[in-house]
Amino acid sequence: IMLSRGINFSKPVIVCTVTARLQHKIWNRENMRQILQRIIDKWDAQLIFNYGSKEEEDAALRLQQEMNNHPNIFTNIKANNLRELAAMLANSDFFFGNEGGPRHISQGLNIPSFAIYSSGIPKKKWLPNAGKYFQGIEPADVSDRVNDKTLTYQEKFDLITVDEVWKRLEAHQALQVKA
Repeated sequence: IMLSRGINFSKPVIVCTVTARLQHKIWNRENMRQILQRIIDKWDAQLIFNYGSKEEEDAALRLQQEMNNHPNIFTNIKANNLRELAAMLANSDFFFGNEGGPRHISQGLNIPSFAIYSSGIPKKKWLPNAGKYFQGIEPADVSDRVNDKTLTYQEKFDLITVDEVWKRLEAHQALQVKA
């Protein structure tokens, strides 16, 4: 299916969760756009935007349009069930995006990953086997202000900046091997 939809397996294939079922788990859209563009520019990676619901599909398509329908972005490959999602992930080189079920499946399949954890979702609990191939970032990684009770949930989540994600993603062991 991936070949028939235009994936070239001689280039890096990254499954991306650019949205999430739960709105509060979605990292800032503009930040996500910037990171995805940097990934394309640096690694000439092919990005498969994973989505579930119609609402998530609409959000993925909007982001694809905001990225000028870049030919390295694929929204035409959809997993209709967990088996298809597992197959798609098994045929990819990397997982990137908002933390959630697809990230867990990718790790279970030993696919290197980098996830963005929203405020209140502790990486220590949800990424217990963190290491050189399974990484992520949470607000507490970048600022002590995460403990500031005057900050809203969104303000804490917004502590994760494009530059912080990029610094960690660019140094990710699995991407260095692929570069």
